[in-house]
Amino acid sequence: VAEMLNGESAIELIMMFTVPTDAERQMRLANKRFKDFIKDTMDCGVKTRPKTFTFGGGSKVFDEYFVDNEGPEACLRFMMETSLTELMQKAENTARLLESEYKQGSTPNSRRDPRFLFFLLCPLNLLFYLGWAKLVQMYCQAEKAAKRAAGMKKKMIKVTKTLVEKEPDRLPQILPEFQELELAEIEKMKQPVEFGIPLSIRARLKGGYVRENKREGVVDGHGHPFNQQSVWTFEAVGSSAELGQGTVFRIRNTQGQYLCIDETGSSCTDFPDTGGTTDFSLVSHEEEGDGEVYMGDV
Repeated sequence: VAEMLNGESAIELIMMFTVPTDAERQMRLANKRFKDFIKDTMDCGVKTRPKTFTFGGGSKVFDEYFVDNEGPEACLRFMMETSLTELMQKAENTARLLESEYKQGSTPNSRRDPRFLFFLLCPLNLLFYLGWAKLVQMYCQAEKAAKRAAGMKKKMIKVTKTLVEKEPDRLPQILPEFQELELAEIEKMKQPVEFGIPLSIRARLKGGYVRENKREGVVDGHGHPFNQQSVWTFEAVGSSAELGQGTVFRIRNTQGQYLCIDETGSSCTDFPDTGGTTDFSLVSHEEEGDGEVYMGDV
């Protein structure tokens, strides 16, 4: 396989093989696919010549396969010998194939395609991007300086946050204007709070539910609705039959423990008399403080 240098054959690839015995060399050279491989790659043909072998009391003529490396039509691009010593003997003939005839100042390859030079234009995209970005930056700085010189000021928007408390329920304010029948209908719509029914106690401002935090052993306001830890029941203390303003009662969780308030905080206890406070009473925050207690009252 030769490459053109200065229009002449200057560099060639030489393929050398070594085989252990002459019989293996004959086997390889006799293979048709191997011969086609040598012909296609090295452009060397495998020739045959008769050779007489004598064995026992007779002799026989066989075809010997070989590649001519020394004749007038010698092919020095392919060699196959049985030892490296025989290959070294042919080094003198192959040395001339490795000599380069390159002439200084001449074109290395006259068949090169000059279109590859267009790929050198690809880095210009980066230069164009950097130049355009610098141009836009200079324009923005000049525009900003011109507006400042003209007296234009930057607009600033001030945002304020105001906490508005929800207006109280207007129902107590208009109750005096209702008739007796209308007041009776309103009382039927509201469900009174009774002893022994499951209830949820909800914070007025933050909206959380009172729960038993078993992990920390306290009662806090981070509960959620429909959670067993946020379910409580009211238990009467003494002879109280109805839950109303000023009624003393106790609060139990789903396990029957009492809600207890002491100097360290809030927790649940199995017995009411443990040194803390387990008795509670209702104090309404509504204007009318008399009467029964209903669901949703403060």
